Amino acid sequence: MPWNTAALRLCCILSTLLWSSGNAIDCELRQTCSDCITIDLTCGWCADEGVRLDSRCRLNGMHTDCGNVFAPASEIVVPQEPPPATAISPETYNVSLRNTDTLSLPIDVTTVRNIPLDLYILFDVSQSMDEEISAIQGASAEIIARLQNITDDVQVGVGSYVDKATLPFSRRNLTQESGCIKPGGPCYNFRHYGRMTNSREELSERFSRIETGSNIDAPEAGLDAMAQAVICNESVGWRDSAVKMILTFTDDAFKFSGEGRQGGILTPFETVCGLTNSTETNSYTMYSGLRNDYTSPGQLLSFLESSNIIPVFVSVTSSAQAQGFYNVSQTHQELARLYNMRLSGRASFASVNTTGTNETGIANSILTIIDQQVLFILSQTGLSPERINGISFSVKAECPARAIELNEGTNMESCSNVSVGDTTRFTLNVKLLDCEVFGTETREVAVSVFPLGRVVIEITPICSCLCDDYEVNSPRCSFNGNFSCGECTCKEGYCGLQCQFNVSVRTGCPDGLGGNICSGERGACLGTCECVCEMNLTAIVDNPKLLRVGVSTRLAKRAHLVVLSPWLAERAHLVWW
Repeated sequence: MPWNTAALRLCCILSTLLWSSGNAIDCELRQTCSDCITIDLTCGWCADEGVRLDSRCRLNGMHTDCGNVFAPASEIVVPQEPPPATAISPETYNVSLRNTDTLSLPIDVTTVRNIPLDLYILFDVSQSMDEEISAIQGASAEIIARLQNITDDVQVGVGSYVDKATLPFSRRNLTQESGCIKPGGPCYNFRHYGRMTNSREELSERFSRIETGSNIDAPEAGLDAMAQAVICNESVGWRDSAVKMILTFTDDAFKFSGEGRQGGILTPFETVCGLTNSTETNSYTMYSGLRNDYTSPGQLLSFLESSNIIPVFVSVTSSAQAQGFYNVSQTHQELARLYNMRLSGRASFASVNTTGTNETGIANSILTIIDQQVLFILSQTGLSPERINGISFSVKAECPARAIELNEGTNMESCSNVSVGDTTRFTLNVKLLDCEVFGTETREVAVSVFPLGRVVIEITPICSCLCDDYEVNSPRCSFNGNFSCGECTCKEGYCGLQCQFNVSVRTGCPDGLGGNICSGERGACLGTCECVCEMNLTAIVDNPKLLRVGVSTRLAKRAHLVVLSPWLAERAHLVWW
């Protein structure tokens, strides 16, 4: 038979076998136990000693001739001691997770009463917001009173902002700390009016200190103000044990990083609290923002996420805005939508129209927005797994009756409108993506439970075999190699199942696979102790029996063939013509 015809027929055989047996090839190409069990869940390692196998790594179920197969399974362990009655059950998991495998962990979350709440209210106090500021100052005592109908454990803080007090943003009078040449009020970037309080009187007094400010161009320093309110943890008084929210009321867009260059401000925004005491009065602390550029939406998102603070953007359509200012609802709505992708759907947007409304109506509209947004957030429940390289999480939610499913169909489902006492069943799916990226050591992963609490998952990756530890110069390897996982790894110069052959002694080399495929000349003994011999390719193709015998790795390489396992070779005659 011509050489090209023989080669073509052999290629057809091999391609058919490989097409039908991809997983088997994936398994059988693995040379170590650890590689075997991490390449695919369908692979297992034969750890029998003293046997010659074409491949120790095979598909599970194909180890018919092996008595000691290592194919570990992932495992979930819940602490045996019953946990105390809590809103979250269970609070801990221990899992052993095999590479590429997924485990599903059920977690029950019960909504409780009187969830601690920290609320920071931030107002744009530019001239166009004058009516809204005046209205809320007169009704500020009601804020805490109404919130206490939702939760007893509440504290509120307040801040205000306009813009950086320099051209072209504001026309500042340099002889005064907060004076502006343009009439209408002080120009300043951000003011903070004291640590959070649960006193109606204190909050009302702080609102009375707010002054309507002045600036020139339309966009304001809203992101700067939010960033300072988040970063200045000590000054604001955020509690770790509370649900933390920041509500921003504005009728205009926001400036962001890069725009400070218009005022000659080149230094990027710094992640430090910039509040300083006022030199004119002790009624507030302030952030001028004259040394640093505006923050960016991405930076603010990072601050919110790391501090676990929920932003609510409230767009105000006012009478002043109707006289010439443009509507900015879409800007803040889009920002909230983008933030939701990282904040598990809890960033929120609301709008209020105060056009043609008297002061009482404006105050009621603002108070209603505050109530609605707090209720919306506190009635939610969901899971937020820690981001860990090499592992992925997804969350499915079974919401109680009357509750609303959020993010349905995504990999992070949650529920809203959950009543006090209702229990939500979550299924947390954990998948080990990559042993090398995740690491081989046991790690604790935190899963935040909204609104309060967390579940701790201790993950032990199954990335290696118990038999991987080498027995150096093992007697099972004739003291000429190291033993692990059922086989010997011979020192240089030795070969054989027990490393019993010295390759320099040709007489110690056993017979090859037979005269049909060898020229009759014995060669040096190689790692699998097969003889080196020249192969007659045409003879192999013409004789399917030789394929059923199986071509060893070393011989196949000499013949420029792929390795055929006994299992594949046994099926070669099925496609032979």
